Amino acid sequence: GISMRPKTPFLCPVVFAFCLFALTSQAALASELNSSESTMADFGAAFAAAINERDQQALSELFDVGEFARIVADDLFDDEEAKRGYQRGMLSHGRTKFTSRLFHGWLSQELTAKYLRTMDGDRPLIRLDFASGGHEYMLLSLQRKADNFVTVDIFPMTTGRDLSESVGIATQVMLKPSDSLLTRLFGSSYKPNPEIVSKLTRVGDLQRSGDIRRAYDLLLSLPESVRDNRVMVDFAIKLASLIGDTEYQRELTRLEKLYGDEESAGFMLIDYYFTIGEYDKAMKTVDRLETFLGEDA
Repeated sequence: GISMRPKTPFLCPVVFAFCLFALTSQAALASELNSSESTMADFGAAFAAAINERDQQALSELFDVGEFARIVADDLFDDEEAKRGYQRGMLSHGRTKFTSRLFHGWLSQELTAKYLRTMDGDRPLIRLDFASGGHEYMLLSLQRKADNFVTVDIFPMTTGRDLSESVGIATQVMLKPSDSLLTRLFGSSYKPNPEIVSKLTRVGDLQRSGDIRRAYDLLLSLPESVRDNRVMVDFAIKLASLIGDTEYQRELTRLEKLYGDEESAGFMLIDYYFTIGEYDKAMKTVDRLETFLGEDA
């Protein structure tokens, strides 16, 4: 048999003290980790509750607008003064108002938010269930601020990119497009084209005024080399979803054709695969997402 009796009759005081310290440190570390996980779970639940209650003040306290603006500015500009100017502009109407605008797409719909779990040890996962059908998953990026956590960015599964990236792109392309920005976005194959810059400016104006149909039709008139860019495909899907099923399915078909192999497009394409009867593709996409997000009925 296996004897549980130690082969040495005793531990010297120094070794004993070291072992006791190691055990104590491990216990303290485990306690701290459990406490941290609990705090993040509490934070995720509080964030979901703020969405459910449409509590814009609570969201502005849970979401660090200043840090979010810094992340966007760092991605858009190289010049430090331009970064500071952009941050001032984003914050000029107040944190609560900015947060309200940022989350308008979710807060304006009838939905239920639910905290599911914390992924990777520090990223709360929230699911949005829309009353009209459909779902969204959001991964929160947290930072510690004083004794609390705050959200500094969000990764929505429907876009497959951080919210800061989406906001930065949308701000520049739809508010102030330029040849230099479009070259950065579309690559060296893009040549300066005043007509395209003018059309994109007009698309942004029409969208902000609520004339979605005209904005969408104008977007369709752009050259395929521009329209086929993932950013423009995603924007077309957003506009089409506000118009009707025919337009929405048409844009999802383009997404599948151009970017169907990319992980970031998978969540958007589940419904599309189901609609056209490609059940194997739908199930494979669900399996990939379940591996990434964890099980969820």
